[in-house]
Amino acid sequence: MSMKPIVLFNLDELPEEAVLEKKRLGARNIKSLMAVPMVTDDSVWGFMEIDMIDVYRDWSNEDYQWFNSLANIISICMELHRSELETNLERQYFRSIYQNIPVGIEMYDKDGYLIDANEKDMEIFGVENKSDIVGVNLFDNPIVRDDWRVKLKEGESLDYSYKYDFNRLGEYYPTSVSYTHLTL
Repeated sequence: MSMKPIVLFNLDELPEEAVLEKKRLGARNIKSLMAVPMVTDDSVWGFMEIDMIDVYRDWSNEDYQWFNSLANIISICMELHRSELETNLERQYFRSIYQNIPVGIEMYDKDGYLIDANEKDMEIFGVENKSDIVGVNLFDNPIVRDDWRVKLKEGESLDYSYKYDFNRLGEYYPTSVSYTHLTL
C-alpha cells in the first residue's frame, strides 16, 4: 500500500486506468473524497477515508492536516492497544510457567523483601499461606550467610547449594516442615 494520501475534489481527477474505481464511487454518488494512510512502524496497515456524497468539496490543506492527524492518533491508539494485548499475553505466559514449574521460585525487591513465591516454593518450605511470608526480608533470614548478604546487597548473583537448617529459622516464618535439613 502507498504512503501517499488520496485527495480528490471530484472523480474526474482519477487517472484513466481507475475507470472501475470511478464507476464504483459514482454508483455511491460520491463527489469528492480524501483518504490518508494509517501507518505504524513505517508501514501502511490501512486507510481512513472521508467521502462527500451529493456535494463537491474543495479540500483545504487544513482539512488534510486535521484528517491526517486524526488518522495518526488512531494508528497510535491501535498500536498501543495491540502492544498492551501482547504484553498481557506474555505476562500470562510467564505467570503460568512461574506457577507451574516444578522448582521453587522466590522473588525479592531490591531491598530484600519477598514480594512473591510460587506454589512449589511454598510446598518445599512448608508454607501454607503466602501472606505469612510476603514481606519477610531475605537479609534477616538466620540461615543466609553474612558473605551472601554482602554479595546480594552489592548486586552480585549467587550460585550455591547448602543445607537449609529449619531448626535455625526461629520465628522468621511459620513452616510445617518436620525434617531438619533440606539440601538446596
